[in-house]
Amino acid sequence: MSQIYFTTLTAIGEAKHANAAVTGTKVEYATLEVGDGNGVVPLPDREQTSLVNRVRIHAINTVMVDPENPSQIIVEQVIPEDVGGWWIREVGIRDAAGDLIAVASVPPTYKPVLLEGSGRNQIIRVVLLLASTSVVELKIDPAIVMATRKYVDDLISMPSGVEPETYGNESEYPVFTVDARGRIVHAGTIKSVSVWDDIPETNIGDIIFVKGLGEMWWTDNEFITGYRTKMCGMPPQTLDRAARSWTMPLRGGTFDKSLKKYQGIYSWILENDNMVPSAEYEDGEGFFCELGGNIVKVPNLDNMFYRNGGTDADTANATILGGKKNDTLKSHAHAGARLYPVSDVESSTTANRYAANTPDITGATGSAETAPKHTYFCPFINL
Repeated sequence: MSQIYFTTLTAIGEAKHANAAVTGTKVEYATLEVGDGNGVVPLPDREQTSLVNRVRIHAINTVMVDPENPSQIIVEQVIPEDVGGWWIREVGIRDAAGDLIAVASVPPTYKPVLLEGSGRNQIIRVVLLLASTSVVELKIDPAIVMATRKYVDDLISMPSGVEPETYGNESEYPVFTVDARGRIVHAGTIKSVSVWDDIPETNIGDIIFVKGLGEMWWTDNEFITGYRTKMCGMPPQTLDRAARSWTMPLRGGTFDKSLKKYQGIYSWILENDNMVPSAEYEDGEGFFCELGGNIVKVPNLDNMFYRNGGTDADTANATILGGKKNDTLKSHAHAGARLYPVSDVESSTTANRYAANTPDITGATGSAETAPKHTYFCPFINL
């Protein structure tokens, strides 16, 4: 009995695979189509350029190398339960250019549609024997395909690559898209990194985590092209006495701007115009200054109160963030009694006895407010 059900590359498919093997390019598998053969199972012909009677064409879900035979390619498509109402007797595969590159005959199977009272998701699987499977690539739009259960199961059970008690290694993790009915309509993988040992010099993602510094964001402006911490430049008030790797005390110390760890804060200083000439540096202000070479002096805010920026009560001018003001006493006056000598009528003698007369008021002195010495900050709250 001759073979009825089999798969073959078309002449166009053979030529494209051979060319890809020579040139080092890829054959992009894009769509899979099914047909009813006009009621008869047709024998695949390598000269075919179309199916006998196509009833559906849609994007391929997966293309994979057969784990049992590395010379075979497995191509799969899922037909959802709300599509059907026809027989399937022939299958074709087209590349990204739209050419029919493979054709197969399959045992007749009816694909019901849900409105007929019965529905099912049906997987169409085509196996191709190729001289080189490395020339095959899947051309896919993830938004319009549905993942098979086996594909999802394989993704879930796939090792992540993360070794216990280690960090900093690049890993692949499965991701899924689920429709309103709870069906997985797409599955794939993303690459991620748990924690980096050091700050990467190139952009490997918008947000990363670095050991000792925490969450870091990729920043690209005139002051820096690189990573800096999410909270860069925001001074926390804390009861924590310990030295932390992600903070720097504002007590007049210094740092080396050439070190990678400090490049983020240095860019923030310049970006926010918080650098002053060394001759203008003053304890109590929130400004930095360069001391020469790569050394930057940090503000010294010891013994200073923090105060939100606003309007100076004495000058009515806007306060300068980072600026300071010395302690002041609100303007006031003192009222008291002036004393005068009077005659002692009872003893008929004049004595230096005193009686109260009109009050005496001192001149007003002081500021528009009573305040301790303080440094101006912008009021923010971390989300």
